[in-house]
Amino acid sequence: MPTTYLISKRARTDPDRLAPWDRSVPLLPRLPLEQAHLEPLRYLQIENIVTTSASDLPELKKLTYRGSKKRPATGSSSASSQEGGSKFESTRFKLRRPRATTLLFPSGNQVVAGTKSVSKALLAHHCFARIMSRLTGTRGTRCHSFGIQNIVSSAHFGHKIDIAKFAKSHDTEVSYDPMVFPGARCRMHGAPTSTLLFSSGNAVITGAKAEEDAVQSYHIMHQKVAEYFTEEAEPHKDKGSRYDATRAVTEVVPMDV
Repeated sequence: MPTTYLISKRARTDPDRLAPWDRSVPLLPRLPLEQAHLEPLRYLQIENIVTTSASDLPELKKLTYRGSKKRPATGSSSASSQEGGSKFESTRFKLRRPRATTLLFPSGNQVVAGTKSVSKALLAHHCFARIMSRLTGTRGTRCHSFGIQNIVSSAHFGHKIDIAKFAKSHDTEVSYDPMVFPGARCRMHGAPTSTLLFSSGNAVITGAKAEEDAVQSYHIMHQKVAEYFTEEAEPHKDKGSRYDATRAVTEVVPMDV
């Protein structure tokens, strides 16, 4: 298992030599020659991976947070309220390298989120297991059932999109109400994930269990929205000098004494 430092170093120097499970940017097939100039304008990048695992170690219950204040006994929930604590009892741990966060529940289940590649998610899973084994004084936490539950990716198609016409022609697959939310919620037939599409050409792909699912959904959405492209658009907008903390002061205004 490569360390997160080696993965980050290889990603900066030679990303093509990374293993498929180490890449945070899924590779997209190249466009035809007549559209080759659009390659820098489109992208697909993993933003967050949510994984789960389970453990049957009894000592893990000591690490979970239990609220000291009791909730007021009201209605049918009086029995559970008198026991004290909240129904959502968990302890949060954070890891710096790789940067990740986990929620540990009294049942031994844990949820790890915040990583941007499958290998870093598995590495964070092992790091948290070592930390918990030290806190409990045991040689192992007996963690099992590791699995990926959700992969959230950001995407850009290289063009602005006429969402109103797209939603009108695909009303059975697209939900769009600009008065409620500016994006269109798309659940296309054959796509393993759901997509949140915006008129700027940006999209958020959620619900993937593997990187291949995100790439497949991107291609399906690209084929559907290609006829509704309006103009070429940059993936990232310039936020202006207001958010530029590195700009130098070019003019000094004298102050009255």
